[in-house]
Amino acid sequence: MKMVSYFIKNIPANRIMIMWSLGVSSIIGVLTVMALRITIPYDKMTMLRDAFSLAFAFVFGFSSSTSASAIVSSYAYQSRSFGFLFHRMGIKKINLLGSLISGMIIAFLINGIYLFLFLLILIKLKFGIWAVPVKIAMNAPLIMLMSIIDGLIFTSISLLVVSIILISSKTKLITYARYFPLLLYIITFVIITNGIHGIGEYIFPYSSLFYVFNYLFSGSNIYYENVTHPVNPNLFLCTSSILVFLAFVIIILYLLVDHIYVRGGQAERQF
Repeated sequence: MKMVSYFIKNIPANRIMIMWSLGVSSIIGVLTVMALRITIPYDKMTMLRDAFSLAFAFVFGFSSSTSASAIVSSYAYQSRSFGFLFHRMGIKKINLLGSLISGMIIAFLINGIYLFLFLLILIKLKFGIWAVPVKIAMNAPLIMLMSIIDGLIFTSISLLVVSIILISSKTKLITYARYFPLLLYIITFVIITNGIHGIGEYIFPYSSLFYVFNYLFSGSNIYYENVTHPVNPNLFLCTSSILVFLAFVIIILYLLVDHIYVRGGQAERQF
């Protein structure tokens, strides 16, 4: 049980996560808000809400990717004990994965609340308006829920990649796998900022997340950023694709995790 509770206790308190996911993300948040420009003189509140949603999705995405890097490192290091825990101690993999996911939920909820309030205050200081999302009482919890799902998708994909590396005994690649979440974030950012839309908005979960964030902040499902014509995605399909994708990755991770066996010396040399 000590191993099972390890992730719940240590993921939210991980010093690397705190320093990078909150510290560096705060700096990026300041730079992002400083770069915001309101070019349309009418309906300033709507424009600020759109800008707030984009800034939050961008900064929280960076926070999630750096958090995922720390979680991946911890997961790979602790994988030395998986074979013993599952096959000798009789610990169920569902309990270990549940502990891991619970720790991630706590961490991403803390990150989401902090960055939401931090960016809200920065926008107020720059533009003089509290750009709170529409229907704040209902949408704020949904924004936090989508933030958690955002972080879980980033991390689950990264854990899946690391699990495949561990199963294939290519443990030297773990050093590079730490940076996979950040690479995934960069790819996501390039896709979104270059206005790649269409069917990809339902296949690629991060596009869908941007659209859902935009709706929760502004109350409109029309997306204007970097497009010739406004995009009007189906939010039900966006939400469904996000949840189906996350469930699929977690199921595959569940099927793979008890096949991981890493000799202690191999894992220690990677960290």
